[in-house]
Amino acid sequence: MTLHKKTLIVVGAVLAVMLGAMYALSQLIIEEGFLALEEQDSRRNLERAQNGLDNVLLALHTTTIDWAHWDDSYDFVQNGNEAYITSNLNDETLQTNALDVVVFVTPAGQIAYAKGYDKEHQAAVPVSSDLQPSLTRLNLSEQMDQMNPDGIRGLILLPKAPLMVAIVPILRSDRSGTPQGFLIFGRYLDDQQIADIAATSRLSIAVYRFDSPQLPPHIQAMQRTLSPNHTIAVTPLSEQTITGYGLIRDLENQPILILEVTLPRDIYQQSRISLAYFLVAMGVVGFVFILVTLFILEKMVLARLARLSATVTRIQVTGDLTTPVETSGNDELTNLALGLKGMLETVVQSQTKLQETNDALERRVMERTAELDYARERIETIFNSSSDIIILASTRGHIQQVNPTFDRVFACAPDEYTNSPLVDLVCPDDAPALRDAMQQAFRGNPVSLELQLVRKNQPLLDAELHLAPVVNDQGIPTHLVCSLHDLTHRKQIEQTLQRAIEHERELNNLKSRFVSMVSHEFRNPLAVIQMAAHSLARYHAKLDEVQRAGQFKKIDDQIQHMLELLNEVLAIGRIQSGRMEYKPEAVNLHQFCQTLVTNVGVANSAEHRIHYTGPDVTLNASLDPTLMQLVVTNLLTNALKYTPDGSPIEFTASVVDNLVRLHIHDNGIGIPAHELPHLYEPFHRAENVGRIGGTGLGLYITKQVVELHGGMILCESQVGKGTTFTVEFPVRQPEETGQAA
Repeated sequence: MTLHKKTLIVVGAVLAVMLGAMYALSQLIIEEGFLALEEQDSRRNLERAQNGLDNVLLALHTTTIDWAHWDDSYDFVQNGNEAYITSNLNDETLQTNALDVVVFVTPAGQIAYAKGYDKEHQAAVPVSSDLQPSLTRLNLSEQMDQMNPDGIRGLILLPKAPLMVAIVPILRSDRSGTPQGFLIFGRYLDDQQIADIAATSRLSIAVYRFDSPQLPPHIQAMQRTLSPNHTIAVTPLSEQTITGYGLIRDLENQPILILEVTLPRDIYQQSRISLAYFLVAMGVVGFVFILVTLFILEKMVLARLARLSATVTRIQVTGDLTTPVETSGNDELTNLALGLKGMLETVVQSQTKLQETNDALERRVMERTAELDYARERIETIFNSSSDIIILASTRGHIQQVNPTFDRVFACAPDEYTNSPLVDLVCPDDAPALRDAMQQAFRGNPVSLELQLVRKNQPLLDAELHLAPVVNDQGIPTHLVCSLHDLTHRKQIEQTLQRAIEHERELNNLKSRFVSMVSHEFRNPLAVIQMAAHSLARYHAKLDEVQRAGQFKKIDDQIQHMLELLNEVLAIGRIQSGRMEYKPEAVNLHQFCQTLVTNVGVANSAEHRIHYTGPDVTLNASLDPTLMQLVVTNLLTNALKYTPDGSPIEFTASVVDNLVRLHIHDNGIGIPAHELPHLYEPFHRAENVGRIGGTGLGLYITKQVVELHGGMILCESQVGKGTTFTVEFPVRQPEETGQAA
């Protein structure tokens, strides 16, 4: 077969494969893209249908709010005024507002008044008895206090049809007063209502009951597919139509309806047309490509290759190596011709070049010998001047040669360790690892490991060992080269870095806990202040003096709480930075404790719960009154806060062996035993504190202040039985002013 035919077959086959691949890729990329676009469009149209239903519910909800927040409706629920029914709940009103059901529900959840309206016959009808069980399941009476004044809206599934309802608490026109029950306006989601939504959204809409036993097969399939986590599905029905399905739930969050929206597959049809045009265009381009390729190959390759082949045949027949070879052009064929020409010239000159090569080889051998001598001298210099220990060992693992650094590190005489086993240099615990490393090195694998060296009358030395085999020309190991690098300095740096990392991790953890605590503790007081200020601004005229004073009291209490929190945070900052001022002075211990008991009792409305017992003798203790006030106030406040039953707090101040001892005992919730070791950590709070407020800073500050006084703090506690804190510090302190270290 000629090269022309082979080229034509190959190009045709490549084109066919390319067209097939392009068809497959175009189906995968273009058609899949159109299908994804079609599904997105279907989902948007399904959402439009759902939004149409939501808009009807919103209009019904707005009407219900207008009626529920009305003084006449508020009075009607209280006294059952018949005039209200006659004037406002007549057939014309229900028809005007397109209402099918009107129900007034009492705060106890009972129906106070109900009226139905048949729009088809334009007459009043009784309200379906099936509505009452649905209202009972909603527990409206239990939701009254928590429900938003605007109420709720949604659907209730009744045997007749789904009922769209809006349930709104009945309040005064200005939304004041205690809710007097609920007003319910309802409108059936019947065929006419669905047709109106379809006309508004300009979509083909159908609605099916989720619990219907006679659903069409494709709806039954969707019934199994749709779920609370998968409320929308899109499925093509045919080449011409695609359908979207949406799950609609009632006020009890139960699925009750399946919404179906049927759409024409315009996007899919357009993708088929685009794909057909694309393939036709690719076929035309491929045909043109074959013609152009064949022309170029014939002109630039095949004809020239035929001439070159004829020249080679002529040289083979005649044996004339001087036959001219065509070398026109500047491409691969030209390079081939030039190569052939050069090859012929090489054959002619082979004898001369062979002699020249022999001469050059002799010179190279001499140069290589000199290089080897120079390399040996360099290796010996490196071996003798290296700061690392270098050992040459035999295949049995015995030392044969060492460098001067070995003698210096091991403080030994030259050749003292010659023929000694390598394992004698290391700690016995590291000997097995060294033996394994030597076995690996003899198998041709360089090994590195860390171990400890044993030296005479000197401490162990941390070192990094590198083992590598020395092989002969046949690749067989004949020796081991062992390099030992002193790791003492690196170990010291690693330990320093590890301590710095641990300190940084501790600081990051402390910062995270601090930000979390401050954001939480400041948010609550600010919320209370905002609410109180809002009440004063909005209802100032309606509040009496006592109520206004109460709101101002809330603001003042929360500001005081925030100031206490800021003081604790500032104290933490001073402690962490070592700037806490310590100014001891002589203080009457008994008067000091009495004053703090009175202040804490007044601030916590528990003045009579703290039972204080002072020292037997009048004593002036040396302490910093500002800092020690933090200690006593925090311990007494904690005792009151964590003793919810109102039981008394025992506080005793005494002097024992020239030590001031403060003893505070409560009968509160206690502290779990496993929490006691963490009691004085910043921001730590016991797991059983529940909703009792706190920052976790008080005991940390307390311990720092007590230690600043040269004392200590002890805690004994049992869960459910109470807690006892004991603070001890010397009676006399150095007469100087300082700062916390």
